[in-house]
Amino acid sequence: MKLSHTPGPWQAADETAGQAIRIRTVGTIDSALTLALVLVPFAGTEAEQRANARLIAAAPDLLAALLWIVDHGDTGEGGRPAYHAMRNHSRAAIAKATGEGAA
Repeated sequence: MKLSHTPGPWQAADETAGQAIRIRTVGTIDSALTLALVLVPFAGTEAEQRANARLIAAAPDLLAALLWIVDHGDTGEGGRPAYHAMRNHSRAAIAKATGEGAA
């Protein structure tokens, strides 16, 4: 499958004294590409906007986890180790999206 979005990883980083969260590609300051700007607060609470930013930043990880599951989940490839890899990959993407545990 050919993917046409900007490749990850992406990150959510506070900008302008906490008034906005910039969603950008991970890299050096010179190579980071801004993908979106979430204003805090724009609509809803500040906590809700920070959660939105985390979810946006985790999008490539969530997509990668789902693609891996689709490619490996029903084939039985690798047996139990594949199941654990699938679960761990999914948990890491969920943790990034929710801000719980892993970054």
